Amino acid sequence: MKKFSFLFALLLAACGSPTTLPDLGAPPDFASAVDMSHVVAPDFATTADMSGGDLAAAYDLATAYDLASADSNPEGLPVLFIGDSITMGATWNSSEVEIFETGGFRTRFYLDMLSRGVNLRMLGTLENGPVTIDRHHEGHSGYELGSPATNIKGTLFPNIAIWFATYPVLPKYVFLMAGTNDIHHRNGAPQTISRLGPLTDEIHAYAPDAIIFVLTICPMVVPTWPNLATDVDLYNQSFTATLSTRPFTRRVDTHAVCSPLGPDNLHPAMVAYDAMEQVFEKPFLKEIGL
Repeated sequence: MKKFSFLFALLLAACGSPTTLPDLGAPPDFASAVDMSHVVAPDFATTADMSGGDLAAAYDLATAYDLASADSNPEGLPVLFIGDSITMGATWNSSEVEIFETGGFRTRFYLDMLSRGVNLRMLGTLENGPVTIDRHHEGHSGYELGSPATNIKGTLFPNIAIWFATYPVLPKYVFLMAGTNDIHHRNGAPQTISRLGPLTDEIHAYAPDAIIFVLTICPMVVPTWPNLATDVDLYNQSFTATLSTRPFTRRVDTHAVCSPLGPDNLHPAMVAYDAMEQVFEKPFLKEIGL
């Protein structure tokens, strides 16, 4: 303020005594002068780069643009799918181009439940898939399991608290399929195994009444990496011991039906997504009494 007063004094000294300013009239009405009718609040899930882990930006936008407006089915049974690009539903078309709008196994699940009269309320900060389903989920491409010591970007564990804070209700049922990227990034089976239990504990801490269905991961094919299949098998086999002390979890063996894979030898073809859904649908229906 002092700096401004000093500069103003210099200006007066240079220009002489101030003169009366001309009458500029009433200030313009910007509300009517500028047509704002075309302006739409952005979709936070696509505005923030969630696939790369820009979570702080996504969370700010989520709170700024009322998450309740994105809650497409407030009366449904709250369900959460969490994982990586397989949960997102990445697959390939006949031209071997990767596509992300199929919804993967979430599409078949939502439509099958609808046909049975089960009304679902899908939760999540991300949206993709056909418009015929509730598109919300937490399938973050490239994400590893993570741990309390890992960075928030690119892993699931440190983000659980952030994501769950945005949900209008807590999930009653959670479908977790994760660990593929840990193995694919060559973290090794022992480290991957050690991170699964703590991740389910973290989810349970924020949704204590939820049943967590933990899905075994799919095969991966890397010709130059002969131990890859062994790491996948060791990780999947560890579920029995890891989950046996966690009564809020249910092991679901989807590994056997993940084939065929797409051209990248990592993501299932759509027919495999459908087969996976048929496997995890059964224990879910049992849990809800159908």
